[in-house]
Amino acid sequence: MMKLKYLNKRELFAVLLAMALTAALAGVTAAEPIEFVDSYGNTVKLASPAKRVVSLPIPLSTLLVAVNGSPDALVGMHPSTMAAVRDGMMGKMFPAMLNINSSICGSSGWVPNVEEIAALEPDLVFQWGSEGADTIEPLKNAGLTVALVRFGSQERLEDFVRIMGTALGKDARAKEILDWMHTVRADVAARVAEVPAEKRPRALSLYRAKGGLKASAAGTYHAESLELAGGVNVAAHLNGYPDINIEQILEWDPEVIILNNFEADVFPALIYDNPLLADVSAVKNRRVFRAPLGGYRWDPPSQESPLMWLWLGKVMLPDSFKDDLRAIMAERFKFLYNYDLSQDEADSVLWMEQNGAKSPQYRALFGF
Repeated sequence: MMKLKYLNKRELFAVLLAMALTAALAGVTAAEPIEFVDSYGNTVKLASPAKRVVSLPIPLSTLLVAVNGSPDALVGMHPSTMAAVRDGMMGKMFPAMLNINSSICGSSGWVPNVEEIAALEPDLVFQWGSEGADTIEPLKNAGLTVALVRFGSQERLEDFVRIMGTALGKDARAKEILDWMHTVRADVAARVAEVPAEKRPRALSLYRAKGGLKASAAGTYHAESLELAGGVNVAAHLNGYPDINIEQILEWDPEVIILNNFEADVFPALIYDNPLLADVSAVKNRRVFRAPLGGYRWDPPSQESPLMWLWLGKVMLPDSFKDDLRAIMAERFKFLYNYDLSQDEADSVLWMEQNGAKSPQYRALFGF
């Protein structure tokens, strides 16, 4: 007959601990594989939610931060994104982002530095799908998992919020961001619908204002946002980002001019101080404004686009948009980044000093 061994307290504790650990480990399952379809219809498969991501498309890096809740999964980004991180709020909210590799391609264009990217050992690389095979195939040939991106409209932005949520295993968070976008977009559209067309201002969005003028015309996100917020786009009969000249601006005589955030040192003074533009309504009435720069530039599509729509509504139709935008910004920065935005920081995002320097209306609109 087998004799039973009676355990002392120490031995019994060890056995129970081992049993508990075994049970706990048995309950742990490997992360579920991830599968999604990118903007160009390609199926992308990951063994688990991406933990190391490289983003060549400029807007996606900060979108990742908002969806992920932190920049921890971002290991490489475009140099232009780094400029926005450094000059805007992202570098203040997440100082570690200033140390993320931004040598993954040249300062202009999207030809990848494959060796630099491969050294980062990414789970996933985002790349524009419209820039040609020579910007995509080298990444795939290096054995990297690549998802192709198409941007330029609200629909495409929303598609990519969903893709980002799936890739990171953050579907619920992506839905929260999309729900906010839908709510604000419907609210802005409803308010603008109450304003007769003849009372909406003629507006010009300058995609480029230095070293040659380019307008934001039909088919661009800039134009889409401008019109959503109540502006009558003077370049609506053109397409894309056409070259224009001073004579064209004089003929259009916009009542509001919006400046882009991609060119350094492009502020309202550039337009106000040009004697050739002195008779333009937007200049005479001091309604030239640079688009805000928050966690990312507000003029292209991003996670902060709803704030851009509210800002545009305020500068286009101030009687219809009397919201305290700085208060909304503080609440939304908490939602997007878990960051407490100060009033001074909100003023910096709004370019209060530069936009308000010669515009009493701008200062009054935002209670400065």
